[in-house]
Amino acid sequence: MDKKGFAKVWTFLIIALSIAMVALLGTYLITGVNKSVNTNSRIQMITNLQASVDEMLMQNYGTNEKITLIVPNDVKKLCFIDFEKNDLYLNATGDEYENKMQTIASILLTEYNEGNINNPENLYLFTKGDFELYKLKKITVAPAGGIYCINAKTKLDLTLTSKGKTVLIK
Repeated sequence: MDKKGFAKVWTFLIIALSIAMVALLGTYLITGVNKSVNTNSRIQMITNLQASVDEMLMQNYGTNEKITLIVPNDVKKLCFIDFEKNDLYLNATGDEYENKMQTIASILLTEYNEGNINNPENLYLFTKGDFELYKLKKITVAPAGGIYCINAKTKLDLTLTSKGKTVLIK
Protein backbone atom coordinates (compact mmCIF):
# COMPACT_ATOMS: atom_id res chain seq x y z
CA MET A 1 0.00 0.00 0.00
CA ASP A 2 1.39 3.40 -0.87
CA LYS A 3 1.64 6.34 1.51
CA LYS A 4 -1.47 8.08 0.15
CA GLY A 5 -3.61 4.97 0.56
CA PHE A 6 -2.25 4.38 4.05
CA ALA A 7 -2.97 8.00 5.02
CA LYS A 8 -6.56 7.73 3.69
CA VAL A 9 -7.20 4.59 5.73
CA TRP A 10 -5.90 6.21 8.92
CA THR A 11 -7.86 9.39 8.24
CA PHE A 12 -11.01 7.34 7.71
CA LEU A 13 -10.40 5.37 10.94
CA ILE A 14 -9.78 8.53 12.97
CA ILE A 15 -12.94 10.17 11.60
CA ALA A 16 -15.02 7.01 12.19
CA LEU A 17 -13.72 6.66 15.77
CA SER A 18 -14.37 10.36 16.43
CA ILE A 19 -17.97 10.04 15.21
CA ALA A 20 -18.48 6.91 17.33
CA MET A 21 -17.08 8.65 20.42
CA VAL A 22 -19.35 11.68 19.90
CA ALA A 23 -22.36 9.37 19.46
CA LEU A 24 -21.52 7.42 22.65
CA LEU A 25 -20.94 10.61 24.62
CA GLY A 26 -24.25 12.02 23.36
CA THR A 27 -26.12 8.88 24.36
CA TYR A 28 -24.52 8.93 27.81
CA LEU A 29 -25.41 12.60 28.34
CA ILE A 30 -29.00 12.15 27.14
CA THR A 31 -29.48 9.17 29.46
CA GLY A 32 -28.10 11.17 32.39
CA VAL A 33 -30.38 14.12 31.60
CA ASN A 34 -33.43 11.80 31.39
CA LYS A 35 -32.62 10.28 34.80
CA SER A 36 -32.20 13.75 36.29
CA VAL A 37 -35.48 14.95 34.76
CA ASN A 38 -37.34 11.90 36.12
CA THR A 39 -35.86 12.38 39.60
CA ASN A 40 -36.80 16.06 39.61
CA SER A 41 -40.29 15.22 38.34
CA ARG A 42 -40.80 12.69 41.14
CA ILE A 43 -39.68 15.21 43.76
CA GLN A 44 -41.98 17.86 42.26
CA MET A 45 -44.93 15.43 42.29
CA ILE A 46 -44.31 14.55 45.97
CA THR A 47 -43.92 18.22 46.88
CA ASN A 48 -47.20 19.09 45.14
CA LEU A 49 -49.01 16.22 46.86
CA GLN A 50 -47.70 17.19 50.30
CA ALA A 51 -48.69 20.83 49.67
CA SER A 52 -52.22 19.69 48.79
CA VAL A 53 -52.37 17.53 51.95
CA ASP A 54 -51.15 20.46 54.06
CA GLU A 55 -53.79 22.71 52.51
CA MET A 56 -56.54 20.16 53.23
CA LEU A 57 -55.50 20.03 56.90
CA MET A 58 -56.70 23.62 57.21
CA GLN A 59 -60.13 22.81 55.74
CA ASN A 60 -63.27 21.83 57.66
CA TYR A 61 -63.68 18.16 58.58
CA GLY A 62 -65.19 16.24 55.66
CA THR A 63 -64.17 18.73 52.97
CA ASN A 64 -63.28 16.98 49.69
CA GLU A 65 -60.96 18.19 46.98
CA LYS A 66 -59.94 16.49 43.76
CA ILE A 67 -56.37 17.04 42.70
CA THR A 68 -54.45 16.05 39.60
CA LEU A 69 -50.79 15.15 39.78
CA ILE A 70 -48.40 14.95 36.84
CA VAL A 71 -46.70 11.55 37.10
CA PRO A 72 -43.16 11.08 35.74
CA ASN A 73 -43.04 8.70 32.80
CA ASP A 74 -40.82 6.16 34.59
CA VAL A 75 -43.28 5.61 37.47
CA LYS A 76 -45.42 2.51 36.92
CA LYS A 77 -47.36 2.32 40.19
CA LEU A 78 -47.85 4.39 43.35
CA CYS A 79 -48.69 2.72 46.66
CA PHE A 80 -49.73 4.53 49.83
CA ILE A 81 -49.52 2.72 53.19
CA ASP A 82 -51.38 3.65 56.37
CA PHE A 83 -49.34 2.18 59.23
CA GLU A 84 -52.03 3.08 61.76
CA LYS A 85 -54.18 0.22 60.43
CA ASN A 86 -53.73 -2.92 62.51
CA ASP A 87 -53.47 -5.28 59.58
CA LEU A 88 -52.11 -4.31 56.20
CA TYR A 89 -53.42 -6.17 53.22
CA LEU A 90 -53.88 -5.37 49.60
CA ASN A 91 -56.71 -6.41 47.36
CA ALA A 92 -54.02 -7.30 44.87
CA THR A 93 -54.48 -8.00 41.21
CA GLY A 94 -51.35 -10.08 41.46
CA ASP A 95 -49.12 -7.92 39.29
CA GLU A 96 -45.41 -7.84 40.13
CA TYR A 97 -45.57 -4.40 41.77
CA GLU A 98 -48.44 -5.27 44.09
CA ASN A 99 -46.82 -8.55 45.06
CA LYS A 100 -43.65 -6.62 46.01
CA MET A 101 -45.75 -4.05 47.86
CA GLN A 102 -47.51 -6.72 49.93
CA THR A 103 -44.16 -8.21 50.95
CA ILE A 104 -42.65 -4.81 51.80
CA ALA A 105 -45.74 -3.78 53.77
CA SER A 106 -45.75 -6.99 55.80
CA ILE A 107 -42.10 -6.56 56.78
CA LEU A 108 -42.49 -2.87 57.59
CA LEU A 109 -45.66 -3.38 59.63
CA THR A 110 -43.93 -6.01 61.76
CA GLU A 111 -40.96 -3.67 62.31
CA TYR A 112 -43.31 -0.74 63.05
CA ASN A 113 -45.44 -2.72 65.52
CA GLU A 114 -42.32 -3.99 67.31
CA GLY A 115 -41.09 -0.42 67.67
CA ASN A 116 -38.03 -0.95 65.51
CA ILE A 117 -38.97 1.89 63.15
CA ASN A 118 -40.80 5.15 63.73
CA ASN A 119 -42.55 7.09 61.00
CA PRO A 120 -41.75 4.74 58.12
CA GLU A 121 -42.06 5.95 54.57
CA ASN A 122 -45.64 5.65 53.42
CA LEU A 123 -45.46 6.32 49.68
CA TYR A 124 -43.80 3.89 47.32
CA LEU A 125 -43.14 4.74 43.69
CA PHE A 126 -42.45 1.70 41.56
CA THR A 127 -40.30 2.38 38.53
CA LYS A 128 -38.92 -0.05 35.98
CA GLY A 129 -37.31 -2.73 38.15
CA ASP A 130 -36.98 -0.64 41.31
CA PHE A 131 -38.91 1.43 43.83
CA GLU A 132 -38.39 4.62 45.80
CA LEU A 133 -39.66 5.47 49.26
CA TYR A 134 -41.09 8.81 50.38
CA LYS A 135 -42.65 10.11 53.58
CA LEU A 136 -45.90 12.04 53.42
CA LYS A 137 -47.12 13.68 56.60
CA LYS A 138 -50.61 13.33 58.04
CA ILE A 139 -52.21 10.91 55.55
CA THR A 140 -54.55 7.97 55.81
CA VAL A 141 -55.77 5.81 52.93
CA ALA A 142 -59.25 4.73 51.93
CA PRO A 143 -59.10 0.93 51.58
CA ALA A 144 -59.71 -1.02 54.77
CA GLY A 145 -56.43 -2.90 54.31
CA GLY A 146 -54.32 0.22 54.68
CA ILE A 147 -52.60 -0.13 51.31
CA TYR A 148 -53.79 1.85 48.33
CA CYS A 149 -52.03 1.18 45.01
CA ILE A 150 -52.71 3.03 41.80
CA ASN A 151 -51.44 2.31 38.30
CA ALA A 152 -49.55 5.37 37.16
CA LYS A 153 -50.64 7.25 34.10
CA THR A 154 -49.47 10.59 32.78
CA LYS A 155 -51.90 12.31 35.11
CA LEU A 156 -53.22 10.94 38.38
CA ASP A 157 -56.52 12.07 39.87
CA LEU A 158 -56.85 11.73 43.64
CA THR A 159 -59.55 12.78 46.08
CA LEU A 160 -58.36 14.28 49.36
CA THR A 161 -60.74 14.45 52.32
CA SER A 162 -60.04 16.42 55.48
CA LYS A 163 -60.34 14.21 58.57
CA GLY A 164 -59.27 16.81 61.11
CA LYS A 165 -55.69 15.89 61.99
CA THR A 166 -55.15 13.76 58.88
CA VAL A 167 -56.13 13.72 55.22
CA LEU A 168 -57.72 10.69 53.59
CA ILE A 169 -56.34 9.83 50.13
CA LYS A 170 -58.56 7.90 47.75
